Order: sequence, then structure tokens, then C-alpha cells
Amino acid sequence: MNEETLNKLLRRAIQKGAVPLEFDDAAVDHWLNHETPELPDAIQSNIKRKLELRLQDAVLKQSVESLNEPVAPIGRLISTIRNRAGLSRTDVSERLGKPDEYLRQIEESDAALPIATPEEFVNLMYILHLTFSKVSETVQRTLNSLGVPNTSGWADAITTGLQNEKNKDHSLTSSPGLLRKSSQVDVPSETKNATEAWLTNLKSELGKRDCTDLLK
Repeated sequence: MNEETLNKLLRRAIQKGAVPLEFDDAAVDHWLNHETPELPDAIQSNIKRKLELRLQDAVLKQSVESLNEPVAPIGRLISTIRNRAGLSRTDVSERLGKPDEYLRQIEESDAALPIATPEEFVNLMYILHLTFSKVSETVQRTLNSLGVPNTSGWADAITTGLQNEKNKDHSLTSSPGLLRKSSQVDVPSETKNATEAWLTNLKSELGKRDCTDLLK
């Protein structure tokens, strides 16, 4: 059932008094428990699921927008948003199409970056209404706690980092001497470079999917 059909059904229900005019949480609960005999079970189930997702989206968006205090690392940020919205891991995992264990590993990790690839993490950002600026801020805060300092070129590195990482990878694989030198690079620098590359890929993926509201 498409969005237009769903909205027509909701308008009809409101006109009949089956659903209150103000479509708040109580109205959603009423509609979810309301049987409509003239509609097949499959359609009713689809409507209920869409309403559940709408309600989830509303509370998740509110959870993110009301989160004024800094939270780090990224896993704790995700669990905080989810818990404040009153959603279980299963609620979010089902929408991701992943097992609960996948989300648990992300949430309980103290690492600066999640185990998810940028392509996978965009899906989680979309569900949580999590913006790139919030992700970047959280990652940088975590790096600071690990002893990796801020750099004046951080923002520029996010824009150009992906190409630099590709060039570096090519030079390392083509030169054994450089591979030996790479082992002498200090860990904070390697961590910072890997993080910049991950964030660059994340921003690129958001652009490819036209997620302009998350590129803030």
C-alpha cells in the first residue's frame, strides 16, 4: 500500500470519528487496535506496520533533536538515541535487516568508528535521523579522548581524504620500502587518517543517496 492510499484511509477514519483529529500517540494506539472489517487482513497489517514506523520515526527524530549534551563514543550515542526514543534493539535491527547482535556490537564498542562500513552506517543514520555533523563531532570527541588531537585541517581532510587514502594505498602496495616505513608511523596518526577516510566515504555515500537532510 502506498503513502497516498494510507493517508486517504486515515482521513476517512478521522472523518468517521474512528481516529481523533489530533494524530498523537493515543490516536496511533487507537488505530493500531482498531479493526476495520471492510479491509483484508493483509492490508490492515500493512497499515498498522506503517503507523508503527511513523511513530518510531517521530520519537527518534525528537530524541536526536533534544539531545543537547555531548555523547561519545559513537556506539553510546546510538544506544542513547534509541533508549531515549523507547525503542528496543530489535525494533531498530529489524528495520536494518540485521540481527540484534549486529547492533549490540556497534552500541557496546568504545572504538571511535563503528564496525559497520560507511555504506551500512548510512542506513542506521537514516533510521535514527542522525546527521553527519553529529557523527563527525562524536568521532572527533572520541579521538580526543584517545589522545589523537584536533587538526586545523580536519574539515578539509573530510572533503579530500578519500582520494588521499586511495593514493596512499596504491603507493604502499607498489613499494615494499614504503610498507616497511609505514610500520614506523605513530598509532594516533594512523588512527586519524583511517577515521578521516571513513568519514569521507560516509559523506560521499550520503551524497550518492541524496540524503541532504543528513548532510547537515
